[in-house]
Amino acid sequence: MTSLWSAGALIIGLSLTLSGRLDEVLKGNEIRQTLQLLIDEANLQSMRGRGFRDFRGNDLFFELLVLDDQGSPEEVQRIYSNMIDRRLADLFLGPQTHALSDVAARVAWQRQRTLMTPGRPHDLTQVSCFRVQELGFGSVA
Repeated sequence: MTSLWSAGALIIGLSLTLSGRLDEVLKGNEIRQTLQLLIDEANLQSMRGRGFRDFRGNDLFFELLVLDDQGSPEEVQRIYSNMIDRRLADLFLGPQTHALSDVAARVAWQRQRTLMTPGRPHDLTQVSCFRVQELGFGSVA
């Protein structure tokens, strides 16, 4: 499976804790809902011709791919390995905790992919910086 970037949708992939400890599940669901609201708004602006554009000037749309890591480092490693190796997403966000983000960062680093993480930066995530031009982003109109 390849991402839909070629069809005009940029897929943002991440793992969140959506099962397991209740406090982490609540945080994971809140993050997912917030990201989905942001993506819905960005897509609405693109439909109106006022959103992000790709390098050819075409309207750019976004999709969110969220997978349940169950709060497990082993599951995070499996999820990010699959997302990167199978090209399921174009852009990768780190999990919701620092410990899980470190695991995802190691996977991204080994595969020479960029991972954006929440919270305080760690050595592995500082080395790889986000390169907007390589993704073909333009400015918001």
